[in-house]
Amino acid sequence: MKRILFYILFILFFNVKGNAQNNSATSIDQISVGSKLFIDALPYTNDINKYYFNKEEIDELAAYLKKHANLYVEINCYSDFIDPSLMNLMATAEQAMEIRTYLVTKGIEGSRVETIGNGDMYPIYEEYELDKMTPEKRAEASLKNRRIKVKFVKL
Repeated sequence: MKRILFYILFILFFNVKGNAQNNSATSIDQISVGSKLFIDALPYTNDINKYYFNKEEIDELAAYLKKHANLYVEINCYSDFIDPSLMNLMATAEQAMEIRTYLVTKGIEGSRVETIGNGDMYPIYEEYELDKMTPEKRAEASLKNRRIKVKFVKL
C-alpha cells in the first residue's frame, strides 16, 4: 500500500514535462560525462505491462563501464500511454531494476547504477498529439515514447 501511495504522490508532484533528447549520443563510442544514450524498449509479447531491453546494447554498455570504472549510470525508463499512469510507472521502475540486475550479472557494481522508472511522464509525443495521428503514425510515435535513457555521470 505504501508503494502505491508513493507512486501516486510521485505522479502528482513530479509530473513535469521536459525535453527528452538533450545532449544525446548516437552510439557508445560518443559517450562522455553528462551525455545520454537512448535504447529502444520493446513490449513483452506475453505481458502488456512489461518491457524488455536489447541485451546486446546493454552488453555494450557493460563493456564500456568495465573500461571506465570512474563512471556510473542513471537508467531512466519511459513508457507510452497505453496503460494507466500508475501501471506505467511501476512497469518502468521494474524495467530499470531489471537492467541494473542484468548489468550486475555482467560484473558492474550495483552501486554504479541508479534506476528511475518515469512511466508515461516526459513523453516525446504527448497524448493529445497521438490522438490526432493515423493508427500507423500513432503506433510509431508510441514506440518513440517507449524508451530507455542511459545518462553517464562521473563518480
